[in-house]
Amino acid sequence: MRRIIFWGFIFAFFTTFVFGAELERYSGQSEDDGQEATSGAVNTSFTYVELVVKFGRWGGAYRFPNVTIPQGATINSAYLSLHVYAGDYVHPIDSIACENVDSASIISGGPGNEYDISGRWSHRTDAAILWQEDIKPSGRDSTPDLSSLVQEVVNRPNWKSGNALMFLFKCLVINNDSSAYETYSWDTDPDSVYGAILYVDYTPGSAVPDEDTLLLRSAEFLLEQNCPNPFNLKTNITYTLPVASKIRLTIYDLLGKRVRTLIDEYQTPGYKSFDWDATDDKGNVVSSGI
Repeated sequence: MRRIIFWGFIFAFFTTFVFGAELERYSGQSEDDGQEATSGAVNTSFTYVELVVKFGRWGGAYRFPNVTIPQGATINSAYLSLHVYAGDYVHPIDSIACENVDSASIISGGPGNEYDISGRWSHRTDAAILWQEDIKPSGRDSTPDLSSLVQEVVNRPNWKSGNALMFLFKCLVINNDSSAYETYSWDTDPDSVYGAILYVDYTPGSAVPDEDTLLLRSAEFLLEQNCPNPFNLKTNITYTLPVASKIRLTIYDLLGKRVRTLIDEYQTPGYKSFDWDATDDKGNVVSSGI
């Protein structure tokens, strides 16, 4: 989210910016998700990723290409949304980690590629998230917060915006033959959103941006001086967005008290203009010198 915050009074506005961003990514091909049996056999072409103890699964993985998070960004929150095909209420997942590499490669299945998923567990992130709660039997299910995993990867010195992330799911070994968790894979229907979805909320860091990030920032966010200023009953606020963004435009007084939130919505790129009639959230005209 990008918040545009006005600190001001009748004669002038002082501006402060808090820039953030929200990322949503999907798998892009069959080899972006898959499952591995305890025998080491890897399959990427099933219509489901079966994290099922009773079928002898080691676990599974979900890869997301083109993750446009700059190196050194602060990860505020992150989670996966999984479309459950079938699940029992005893949760079979032990823990989730990210492959701790600069850019995760696609999953290789078939003969000669045994242990391609579990083999990545040996170079996983130091952080691992336990997920041993009861699950939904069907429909969309969300993982716990995975921000510590993503943070560890984007902090790598050679991470670049546009690289790929892979999440590894390790099955819990329990004595329960009914434990099951099957999610739709990319192969279910490539033209529909059945597979896993990655959501990340982040704030770009202060590191020197890489080439991809520089292209994204080729046009800067620009907030111009309100006009007229000083003003009586109305002033015009203009700003420019280089990319589609979640915008919150808020007026505060000099004591830091919120006067009115003018805009709180996603907006398309381009030049924007808003007239403020000097009223607060209740419609009252604010007094001179707020």
